[in-house]
Amino acid sequence: MKKQSRSDLWGAIFLIAGTSIGGGMLALPLDTGQSGYIPSMIVMILTYLFMLFSGLLLAEANLWCSPGSHIMTMTKGILGKTAVWIVALVFLFNFYTTLVAYIVGGGSILQEEITYRFFDSFPRWGGALIYVLLFGFIIYLGTRKLEKINELFFLALVIAYAALIVMGIFEVRPILLLQKSWSSSLWNFPIMVAVFSYQAIIPSLTPYLNRDPKIIHKAITYGTLISLIIFTVWQTIILGIIPNEGEYGLKHALMEGRGPAEFMKYIIDHPLLVFTVNFFSFFSITTSFFGISLAVFDFLADGLSMKKEGWRKLLLVLMVIIPPLIFAFIFPKSFETALEISASFGDTIIIGILPPLLVFVGRYILHKKGPYMVKGGKTLLITTVLFFIAIMGIEILKIHNS
Repeated sequence: MKKQSRSDLWGAIFLIAGTSIGGGMLALPLDTGQSGYIPSMIVMILTYLFMLFSGLLLAEANLWCSPGSHIMTMTKGILGKTAVWIVALVFLFNFYTTLVAYIVGGGSILQEEITYRFFDSFPRWGGALIYVLLFGFIIYLGTRKLEKINELFFLALVIAYAALIVMGIFEVRPILLLQKSWSSSLWNFPIMVAVFSYQAIIPSLTPYLNRDPKIIHKAITYGTLISLIIFTVWQTIILGIIPNEGEYGLKHALMEGRGPAEFMKYIIDHPLLVFTVNFFSFFSITTSFFGISLAVFDFLADGLSMKKEGWRKLLLVLMVIIPPLIFAFIFPKSFETALEISASFGDTIIIGILPPLLVFVGRYILHKKGPYMVKGGKTLLITTVLFFIAIMGIEILKIHNS
């Protein structure tokens, strides 16, 4: 059993990293371009540390519960029935909103490629529909098969990433990386929460890793570290190539709801690099789409007490993909907005505030003990809660000022 857990470690690492390296990553330079490279990197590292901590806390709480317990069961057992309904509503709002963003983002890339290669014009809703038909039903195959497919997609992601570094680093203009606006860096926190969102898949991974605390700790630590490294290089290349201002700048891309690759082709004469950015963007969205879809699938099965087999399993899959697809049709330019809203209000509650709250109540009120305990006492748990409450406040101020 132990040998099997170790052999599955890298699959879990790729799933955690792949879930993080998603649509939020594409929106990242659109948002951070306003503050500049150096201020946004400081915000990124600080947020990464708190998001790593919250993931480890969720693993600790999950290992107190029976195998297969998801967030609703954990919340009910530790915080009570009333908290379950609050968490259920916030969870569904948060992750359905995230899925809307991924379907819009992935569909937009498909639509752009189809328009460029086959048609003079192709609707955005058509790209979203094709994206869901191609990838939405993969969660029906189950965690293990999804993990194997995700490994292939993550391999494609790594190949594209390597090509992106090799080609992109020579196009970077250092002068662009020196531009900064410290006053704007405060607004970067919400999108940073979005890019490091992986915690919801931890309840799905603990049974997969045979509830081995050491393996789970390694998977979370290494998976998030890979994400941090990839985000750093991505920021360096995109902010070093595309200026913030101008007709084809990041600010204009943000207003149009477009990804950086669509504007990069007007900045540099390097078609292969533009294709590589699109290729990388597509696989980064899709690996994250897999992880979030799996989390929602298991959450619904847990909350509705539905067995994941037969027609019930198919119904769960349809419940995962149909609602966000409808909203993607209605709001075809909602990519960055949907991600930021889900991060600021959904992620901050479900994967920011909830994990330290579960551990605080479990450790110090219910006196629960399990096979795994994250370092850090009451002060660090309270600081973590306050950090994520502050991010909610930042987003409210941002909305008020816009």
